[in-house]
Amino acid sequence: MSPCPVFLLGTVHRDPDGFRRLCVFLRAFDPDCILLECSPYGMEFRRKNGRALQEALNKAIRETSRGCALPLRYVVKHPQVSAIRRQITLPFEYRAARRHHHLTGTPVLLVDHPKWSRIWIRHWPHLLSQKNIQTLVTLKNQDLPPISRIYRLAAACIDNGPAANGESLPFSRWPHDRFTLEREQHLAKRIFSGLQTLDPKRPLFVGGWMHLVYGVNQPRLRDYLKGITCGCALLDRCMREVRNRGSMDEIRGRSPRSPLPSPSTNGLLF
Repeated sequence: MSPCPVFLLGTVHRDPDGFRRLCVFLRAFDPDCILLECSPYGMEFRRKNGRALQEALNKAIRETSRGCALPLRYVVKHPQVSAIRRQITLPFEYRAARRHHHLTGTPVLLVDHPKWSRIWIRHWPHLLSQKNIQTLVTLKNQDLPPISRIYRLAAACIDNGPAANGESLPFSRWPHDRFTLEREQHLAKRIFSGLQTLDPKRPLFVGGWMHLVYGVNQPRLRDYLKGITCGCALLDRCMREVRNRGSMDEIRGRSPRSPLPSPSTNGLLF
């Protein structure tokens, strides 16, 4: 028996308004299962080491401020430093899904590949070093693209297919290698396994927008999920729908679900 189709929601990971937007969206969409592009390893590492990571970054910021005779506020607010702080903090997608789980009992499955987190985390000592922070804040032209621009790029890529993919833009390059392929396959397998195990009627996948673009040189997640999805949208677009309609029924194409089971029987957070 085929699982119920899953709705794909794309996010921009550094969206400063992402947590609020996603909390509102989850209330409106009312999923009975959330499949999240986070790995158990990465989330546990951040939970256990979050304070130490923040202290290491703050120390590097202070040393850079003194060593370069730069105002502390300038270093703290620098776009690249803010991006590092977001990376070592629990992602807004995870925090919003966890909040929704506590409010409703909706199960949350962390479906990303743990190897991906280990690869990123292996580079964090360099990322948090004073040498790296100093390099970043003294380089010119380090401004990151506005979130609105990234959402526009993402919309073009998702709506128009491979011809509109953003791989020519530095901030959206996508590596074509065996591990990237393995990661996309792992995401698809974990999603399919979660759908088969829990048999939800209103499943929702939440992840970075680039997973929702069809692949060019090799498949991506959306290619692997072809045939078991009921829709695909970006968080900023869905927020406009929430404001305009006050309901997600038209977006998801399904009627409101029946009441959730008790959190004690259906509220496990993986």
